[in-house]
Amino acid sequence: MAIPATDAGQAIAFLRHLFKPYSDGFIEIRPLSKVKPHANRTTYRLPHCLKGEEGQALTQHIMSLAMRGYDVYCGVCPRVAPPGPGRKLGKDSIEQVGCVWIDLDAKVPGSSQDLLDGCDIVIHTGNGWHGYVMLPAVANCRNTKDRTAIEAKIRSWQNSIILGTDPVGNVDRIMRIPGTLNWKNPDEPKAVTLLKGGAMRPTHKESLIVRHLKDGRLDALLASAKQGQLGRAIPRIRHASGRITDLLDVFFLEAEEACQAFESNAAWEYRLDIVRADLPEIMEYYFGS
Repeated sequence: MAIPATDAGQAIAFLRHLFKPYSDGFIEIRPLSKVKPHANRTTYRLPHCLKGEEGQALTQHIMSLAMRGYDVYCGVCPRVAPPGPGRKLGKDSIEQVGCVWIDLDAKVPGSSQDLLDGCDIVIHTGNGWHGYVMLPAVANCRNTKDRTAIEAKIRSWQNSIILGTDPVGNVDRIMRIPGTLNWKNPDEPKAVTLLKGGAMRPTHKESLIVRHLKDGRLDALLASAKQGQLGRAIPRIRHASGRITDLLDVFFLEAEEACQAFESNAAWEYRLDIVRADLPEIMEYYFGS
């Protein structure tokens, strides 16, 4: 099975464009899968989560989820706070709406990408398109009446594009992130691609773990390890060295520490050698031989 490449540059360009109108709030990242173990949603504080190293860590975590077989979505509108006791990420968590959006399935009669020419952001999902138009000013909606009125306007705009689209006008809607993969058919994943919008394409400096271990996928896995998202290896990974890996987060965090130790003193290279010896079985666990 040929798996399309992921693209962190598309993801950060999209997120920066979509969330540019907001000076505060939280981006919700939600991984979903019908066949993979449950993965927790995460939230990131605007605006600094899209800048510099924080932006790189966010997008690498998104890429890690996609590479591991998850469909990765973000909340279209920022949440006012992370989830907590008595606080969920539903409609009550939305107080600002900065765009209108549409989910255009290719199966809808008459649908085509051309219908979205007036959109500021266009994404090909693998099975259709998502379109976004940024509003001239952010709309405030701090109560149910305001949210209902905005949802009606979003649905009206969707119907002005074409009738028969999925009803996705709810303000707590989540949509696919470009640069990830559409795993609706696990045997035939498709690229989710940014077609328009997000003109800024950031460049990322090479990390220590990639420099020393020579695999560009490691940044994404390390970002998820720092979120505590990788969990346990089931079954446990038995290495040719005789060592056993159980806690995957710990493996990648220790791999980064080994790189940092070697950078400070070459006498620590033996720690890097241990990681290099065990890394092939780890990568085979995730990506196959």
